[in-house]
Amino acid sequence: IKGIQDITGKYIWKGHKFLDVEFVEFNMGSIRMKLLSNTGLEINGIMFKNIHDCPITVLRKWKDNLFLTGDSDGLIKLWEYKREKNTIVLNQLSLLTCHLDKIVQIETFLENNILVSLDNSGYVYSWDMTSRQVINCFAQDGKFISVSPQSGCVGVVTTQDDILKLFTFNGLKYTELKLALKGKSVTMLQSLEITQNTTP
Repeated sequence: IKGIQDITGKYIWKGHKFLDVEFVEFNMGSIRMKLLSNTGLEINGIMFKNIHDCPITVLRKWKDNLFLTGDSDGLIKLWEYKREKNTIVLNQLSLLTCHLDKIVQIETFLENNILVSLDNSGYVYSWDMTSRQVINCFAQDGKFISVSPQSGCVGVVTTQDDILKLFTFNGLKYTELKLALKGKSVTMLQSLEITQNTTP
């Protein structure tokens, strides 16, 4: 669900069904993807069945005509879709294997070709998407993750005590902060965008 402010300052809430997203490509037109079944996708009305052997749990855009899927066994797949003769062809480019539990979140730092993934056991891995190899496992107690699009800084909210830990994408820890929530718990970590105050 995403909140968009209108001209009066009021929020209009929009959302998609689970794993139902739209990718807009400059050279591809509009590509619409949605979960067809537990293990398949539909892309612009064309069905791709059994692209995973177990339920798909995460769908994430990568670059251009590439996207990622994660499943309940901990497998991440990199896909390429392209138009050929009025149809869409789907090619699997790579398997990312390291997780041993369900993938619950995938975040990206596109500038440095970095992927960060979180599984249901709390393990957080960073990946070099040029070589498609694991860089580091830098948390084992993750609940939510987010990646700054400016710096690649990775935020991890822990499963116990809702502590926010900040790392470089290589896994070096900057700091950690106990979130004072007055009896409540963190339910999401949406972004780590950095804003600068330009007022003197």
